[in-house]
Amino acid sequence: MKDVVLETTVFDLKDGKIKTLNKCDLEFGYRTSILQKGSFVLLSTKFLLKKDDLKKIKNKLIDFSTRRWEKQPIDLPSAGSIFKRPKPDFFVGTTIENLGLKGFSIGEAQISTKHAGFIINKGNATFNDVISLIEYVKRIVKDEYNVDLQVEPEIWK
Repeated sequence: MKDVVLETTVFDLKDGKIKTLNKCDLEFGYRTSILQKGSFVLLSTKFLLKKDDLKKIKNKLIDFSTRRWEKQPIDLPSAGSIFKRPKPDFFVGTTIENLGLKGFSIGEAQISTKHAGFIINKGNATFNDVISLIEYVKRIVKDEYNVDLQVEPEIWK
C-alpha cells in the first residue's frame, strides 16, 4: 500500500477532528501503519495508480487470483491469516505444519489443511473456539521454537 497511497482522511478519536495524513504520516511498515497504533478511524484514501495495458492488468489479476485459490482456503469461512511473521526467515504456516498441527481443531475452529497459517470455520465455530486454537498454537510454537507469535487480525473482546 505504501507504494500507491497518496493520502488518507481519518477521524481522530482523541480530539474529534477529521485529519488528512500523507504517505509519510502513515508510517507504513510490514503489515502495519499508524492506523493500527493511533486512535484513527479511516474515512477515505486517495491512491496513485499506474496506467498499463489492459491485457497485462487482466493477466496479473488472473495470476494473483489463481495463486490465491491454490494456496489459501478462500472457499471456506475463515478468520484469515492469523499470525504475523515474527522475523523474515520464520514462516509461521510452515512452522505450524511442521509441528503436525495442520487440520488440528478445537471445537469447530480448525487449522486449515490447505495453508496452516489460516484458521477455518468447519461449521459453527465460536469466538472461543478460534481464540482457544490461537492460544494453543502460540503456546506450542513458543515451547518448540521459543518464538512469540503475534496475532495479525485485531481482536475485539
